[in-house]
Amino acid sequence: MRLNFLLLFGDGTHNKKQQDIFTKNRIRKVTRGMIPIAKNVIVTDEFDNQIGLTHPKRARGLIKNGRAEYVSDDRIRLLKGAHAPSANNDTEDFKMSNVINFNAGEFKFDQNCQSWNGDPAVHAGSRMFISDFSGENVQVFEIGDWNWTWSQIKCEKQLEPNTGYVFRFAVQGGVNNTGDGQSRFIIMQGKDWDNSLEYPLERSRFKPTLSKKSKDGFLRVYEIPFNSGESGNVTFIFNALHFVETIMPAKELEAYAELEDQTYDQLWQEIQQRFGGNMNGFQGNEEGCFLNLSGAVIKNSSMVKKLMDLAERGNYINLSGAVLGDDDDDDDDDDDEFEWDRLAAEADAKAEEYDKLAAEADEKWKNFNGDYVMVREKLKESYEHTRWLYESAPDGSPEKSALEATMNGLKTGLDSLVGTFE
Repeated sequence: MRLNFLLLFGDGTHNKKQQDIFTKNRIRKVTRGMIPIAKNVIVTDEFDNQIGLTHPKRARGLIKNGRAEYVSDDRIRLLKGAHAPSANNDTEDFKMSNVINFNAGEFKFDQNCQSWNGDPAVHAGSRMFISDFSGENVQVFEIGDWNWTWSQIKCEKQLEPNTGYVFRFAVQGGVNNTGDGQSRFIIMQGKDWDNSLEYPLERSRFKPTLSKKSKDGFLRVYEIPFNSGESGNVTFIFNALHFVETIMPAKELEAYAELEDQTYDQLWQEIQQRFGGNMNGFQGNEEGCFLNLSGAVIKNSSMVKKLMDLAERGNYINLSGAVLGDDDDDDDDDDDEFEWDRLAAEADAKAEEYDKLAAEADEKWKNFNGDYVMVREKLKESYEHTRWLYESAPDGSPEKSALEATMNGLKTGLDSLVGTFE
């Protein structure tokens, strides 16, 4: 087959060197593949938002590998957990997608955000420059703290309407030793909050594209596809609670190849080994114990002293976000602060009285059935009153434990009177 490309350049000798090069390159391309394969299969994310095009053979490969499913003859849908673009061939397959990289300079604290009680949120964090694991200086946004401060940043962009995009970012940190922090990445079209796309990042509940262990800690990279919607107005939101996390630009995936792989589950096992087991309550081991009182309100000075004594003996007491008061902090609130102490003491006094009555009833039982009935009814009344106090006491409080013990003692007394307790 003879190929003649002189018509593209004219019949003369002008640019003859360019003609030769062009002709050789075109011949090489044609003889290798003849006609390039058309990319005519539409690719959507799991929410049916179009994110790119690919050719039929590649589409069949994605189906075979379990990364996608057929929607129709010319459309496939990526399954949950499949990211695009990711690495190698996928970048070419989804080149129609527009990639948006996280830029800390475009984000700011969300002043419309409210805390859990409806008050304006007091954001924790700042925009800063750091040196990442590779030594490169990058601008990042660090949000959150170790208390219970709700922190949220956002960025609004005007994009091409009804267009597929991929948002890329990296997260460093975002972990605590109690496993109860929260972090979300949210994509909102226009002002439609109800239909926003929400991705829980804490504990890697939404699987990252890759998860690594760097010298600076736990590092994850996310590549999240989305569609800009009819208006093209899109807001990106990050928030964090009860830990610190650093949001930063994501490098090309190949740049992380030398880092050690680490999943959240592997990291959590390390944390448990470090602190001795169950991190959500009180757990002892040969080196001491762990007591999680984060966010607690403790105003009893004797209780605070006991906790300090435990800590001095080598036990780990988590008081992050806790409010520690003193018996003399506010004289006007003394009655409120010690209400449960008063009720507990009152219950103890009544318990002694009821024990005495029960002993007397045993003596009178043989001759005075009426006295027995009186004692039985008194015990029942006292039991119900103590149970009401028990149910009203704060969960986990020392007062609730004391009332439970009193209630059990009353029940034992009633049970000893055969046939009287139902």
